[in-house]
Amino acid sequence: MFWENILLTFVGALVGLILGKILHQFIMNCIQIDLISFDVRIAPISYLFSVLLTMLFAVCVNKMMTGKLDKISMTESLKSVD
Repeated sequence: MFWENILLTFVGALVGLILGKILHQFIMNCIQIDLISFDVRIAPISYLFSVLLTMLFAVCVNKMMTGKLDKISMTESLKSVD
């Protein structure tokens, strides 16, 4: 279950990078102020940091949930309440 969470986090981070870049370009194109110019470049290191931080948070959540999930009895959890 934890590997599935890490895999989904990684896929979500990659999709988020692509959609985030598109959204960033759209928003920066919508902001038109005569006296101010915004830099629309995103540094490549920002992509790396965002994926690494996302993965770090996912690993931290997995570590915190490991103890709680180990306490759950799988056979008891499958029984229905009468």
